[in-house]
Amino acid sequence: MPLVHCQRKARRPANCFEARPTWSKDMLDEVARAWAEALGWKTGNAFMLLRIGVTGRKASPPLFETMEALGKEITRRRLRRVADVIASGGKRKQ
Repeated sequence: MPLVHCQRKARRPANCFEARPTWSKDMLDEVARAWAEALGWKTGNAFMLLRIGVTGRKASPPLFETMEALGKEITRRRLRRVADVIASGGKRKQ
């Protein structure tokens, strides 16, 4: 799959989360599941991409509670950053 498509798919949850007026673990879970289903991905794979993007780790406290605690702006910034890294072929901007 071309990197630009991967970047768009990785950026979509951040856009969907931003569009919601609330910021709760239940809303985050609902949006993430809809995103995974729309892509035809298993939720475990989609959630791992989110987990790594948000926390930088494969293991973390519960994902949606972590995202709720970090808040909308920090979560959005981290998800957009990982989408940019994907688009660059893995090269992180300094």
